[in-house]
Amino acid sequence: MKSFKEIFNESKEYKDKNIFRFVRYGDLDRNKKQQNYVDNKKTDPLNSGDEISYHLAPVSRGFYAFPLDKQEPFLLGSLDKTQPENFKNFPEEYSNEMTDEESDNFFNKMNIYYKNQKHKNKKVFTLDKDDLIWHHLEEWIPNNEIEQRKGSWILTTVKTFDRAKKKSYQKCKGRNPALFDIGIGEPMGKRGVMFSQGDHLEVFVPSKSLKN
Repeated sequence: MKSFKEIFNESKEYKDKNIFRFVRYGDLDRNKKQQNYVDNKKTDPLNSGDEISYHLAPVSRGFYAFPLDKQEPFLLGSLDKTQPENFKNFPEEYSNEMTDEESDNFFNKMNIYYKNQKHKNKKVFTLDKDDLIWHHLEEWIPNNEIEQRKGSWILTTVKTFDRAKKKSYQKCKGRNPALFDIGIGEPMGKRGVMFSQGDHLEVFVPSKSLKN
């Protein structure tokens, strides 16, 4: 168990304006190889009809994550497909022959099973303000702060991403980021882009941004 001093120091670090917290469900493998990414022109396994889709990895090495204060359930629901090595399918099968009570028990057990898997694989990590990160928030960022573009992704510093993230929250109806979770959105930014979910807040952490 951590001592009070350790917990206090950890809390103090997270209050540092130069440190930003993210969450990843799965391994924090700095050299994780992406089989499908923008430059190799392969199709996205979750969107087989698109050669380069919104969620296709921008580069070949690194991993997907979210800012700690916003994790999109829509994308988390596909973890058994994108990370079958970490997220196993529920071992029991649903049957149409089940009674209402058996059906309720089945889905309750299934929800607990997946919740436990997510808890087991949840990894919280920090990045510094000057680390580089891929994301989708071009709408709120001036061109001179964008390092690279790949498909629907842009590469900026973490500090720039965080500032753009806060701007996107302000544009959300009611100025409440939680509204993303229940599908409420409105036109945002100059181009009138509609966001009804929070999947525009996913990030991709390239291997060069991770410490050994």
